[in-house]
Amino acid sequence: MGTSGYEIRHALLSEAKDMLYEQWHAARDSEMQTASLENRPPKHLPAPSIDDIKAAAESLYEFVQKKG
Repeated sequence: MGTSGYEIRHALLSEAKDMLYEQWHAARDSEMQTASLENRPPKHLPAPSIDDIKAAAESLYEFVQKKG
């Protein structure tokens, strides 16, 4: 039995969310360290939005659909 379209979309959204949040956490940690070294308050870095996650998932889907 194959994977349903809903399962594929769920997996892609989950993967996209995880990727974007890993990038965000790394950028936030870097900003916190830099701000501490520069003795200034850290800049606010917005977390990934739903639209960001959907766009990343769509990009992953396009990659999976490519042949060759």
